[in-house]
Amino acid sequence: MRYWVWVAMTMMVSGLATAQSVVGIWHDPKIAEQSGHADPKFLAQLLQHHNFSVRLLSTEDLANPKVLAPQKVAIVILPYGSFFPAETVDNFRYYLKAGGKFVSLGGYAFDETRDMGYGTRDTKREGEAHTEPRWEKVAHEKVQVIVEQNRIRIAIPKDVPVDWHRARAFLNLRSGWRYLLTGNVRTDGIQNGHGAYLAAEYYDANGNRIAFQQTQIVQRTDGWRELGVVLKIPDNTEKVAINAIVHGHGAAEFTDISVKPVINARWGDARDW
Repeated sequence: MRYWVWVAMTMMVSGLATAQSVVGIWHDPKIAEQSGHADPKFLAQLLQHHNFSVRLLSTEDLANPKVLAPQKVAIVILPYGSFFPAETVDNFRYYLKAGGKFVSLGGYAFDETRDMGYGTRDTKREGEAHTEPRWEKVAHEKVQVIVEQNRIRIAIPKDVPVDWHRARAFLNLRSGWRYLLTGNVRTDGIQNGHGAYLAAEYYDANGNRIAFQQTQIVQRTDGWRELGVVLKIPDNTEKVAINAIVHGHGAAEFTDISVKPVINARWGDARDW
């Protein structure tokens, strides 16, 4: 970054935090440097030169309410543009609601949430889906649906009619909230149909389907392929069905399917909540 940008950054932080406050800077070596990304260590040196107390925060720190709290960290600087770790979304959301602040550099942070591979915390937050869905088979009797922990395999022989064969789990998600549905899929090829994907169905109190959302559809992958979609839960939704679907003939495996609340802090004030 140019020097005047760093000066502006220092002035901005000065307006949001006192010199006695701790400024947190997210730092994760796993993220490759890209144009527009700030250098967390250089920014820390610059702020320390201006007498700010600085702490480099790992992805695990952002997900830990014992570390990330407004009483301990007055403001968090997010240097990686649109990248943000999915496993920290819920805790960061509560940090902001409790009075914490953030500055995003190089683009709006939260547009691209990514699982950084550090796992999840043990406690459950308001609005969060169950961590272990109960999957059920919704498919022709000849279709093989195998569920092992968070891995699902669906195999459809050629003598079975093409249909939306699936594994399905019902979750209690809050109307009006947004959630991130993600998962990985692997298939050597799906023929005679659309392919493999994840989807959500929304039902009212009478059991009527009122809306439907889905991820991208794949017919063949080279190894594991990430799927994802932001779910917008309609009003009057009583229950939500999450589906791993294969339409066509062939086999597909799904793994690491998760549903987590999506942070919404683009404007940084109370109306976003």
